[in-house]
Amino acid sequence: MKVDLQDSKKELRGYLKAYRICQDQAAEIARQIEKGEVLDAVKDMLLQAKEDFEVHCNAVRLILGYLPKESAMYRVMALRYLQGTKLKAVAERLGYSVGHCANLEAKAIDRLSKNKAAMALMRLKT
Repeated sequence: MKVDLQDSKKELRGYLKAYRICQDQAAEIARQIEKGEVLDAVKDMLLQAKEDFEVHCNAVRLILGYLPKESAMYRVMALRYLQGTKLKAVAERLGYSVGHCANLEAKAIDRLSKNKAAMALMRLKT
């Protein structure tokens, strides 16, 4: 059971980290299509990829929504994963120590990885 929880935490952390990449990729696809830089032969495939990236981003926001919105834990997670801020910069911005922010992040990952509804969001597909 302990191994399963560790695996869940690792999977969740990776899923959350992918938010920024998915957001950037969806925006880049939209930009290329808007500028007419995409061949018709691959346009549908790229639109599907863009939709998949957007589903991922929405799922990440919903997962973080399982944390109390006004909590320090949520603020740390939003800065870390939604905005891609390094832990040291998060600590400076919030006025906490780096260690405290790391503890809040670990507590949030632990809480979310035990939440079946939050974990089910990682398996959403378009």
